[in-house]
Amino acid sequence: MPALLTTVAEEQVPASRHPKRSRVTSLIITDPPIHDRFVTCVPFYELKAGAGDFGPEQPGVDPADHTTWIQVRGRRLTRDIFVIQVTGRSMEPKIPDGSYCLFRGGEALAGMRQGRIMLIALKDSVDPETGGRLTAKRYESEEVFGEDGEFRHLRIRLLSLNPDYRPIVLDNADEDTLKPLGEFVAAVEPLPQGFR
Repeated sequence: MPALLTTVAEEQVPASRHPKRSRVTSLIITDPPIHDRFVTCVPFYELKAGAGDFGPEQPGVDPADHTTWIQVRGRRLTRDIFVIQVTGRSMEPKIPDGSYCLFRGGEALAGMRQGRIMLIALKDSVDPETGGRLTAKRYESEEVFGEDGEFRHLRIRLLSLNPDYRPIVLDNADEDTLKPLGEFVAAVEPLPQGFR
């Protein structure tokens, strides 16, 4: 599933050529007022920015330094929420192909991930649907405790919601095999025309 992301410049394609993208152009804001950041909009990241820059040990976004944002309505926003685009059909119907999705990083990455839809960076493998190293999948793991009392992953399965797609299976996975970047919150809905 999701490789991720088109560039913001590509979003300026005329609606007649890319009708799906036309609704997204109303979401993208460049340099919104500081008082709107994390109130009516959240940071939008392209693939290269999103790969590895999130996690509990990472600092939050400095609202003064980030320029590309996505408008969001009907949600309480916090500083650990960001948006990326998910491509592919393996997480349909919950995440339609091309959706701009909210993910929560930071503390949401701590603790149990079992059964949660996560944005994952793969180190030594790729998503078979897209060939990308980033994927959004339902996380399942089988764990065992070692003699030292620490647990290790016997197997991690990254599951698609669409039954037409096979899971990504990582045997004897360790911390270097993948990195959780965020937990799926929701797909972004465009704001009504004229709302800012």
